[in-house]
Amino acid sequence: MNLLIDIDGVVCQYDFPALIREYFGVDVRQSDLYCYSIEDALGVSPSAVRQMFRAEASKPPLFVPDSREALAHLSAHALIYIWSNRMWFQDSREELTDWL
Repeated sequence: MNLLIDIDGVVCQYDFPALIREYFGVDVRQSDLYCYSIEDALGVSPSAVRQMFRAEASKPPLFVPDSREALAHLSAHALIYIWSNRMWFQDSREELTDWL
């Protein structure tokens, strides 16, 4: 069995309303983020969103509780592939691996 697992929001957690407040000065609820694109949800420029993600991608990961243990358990039964849009903000696969 093969599993494809996203990092952000699955293995690592983020408080997007707090990040949006910090970077864009806007108070939003999680329900205000109704689509995948922060640009579309908030009407901010793609370059501003890239800048936010680039800054956040360099910070240490905040793992979802028990996510690493769950991945370890799953890896005994399946081949796990990690997917992340972080590759747009990190220079290489090795940088992403080091971050994790």
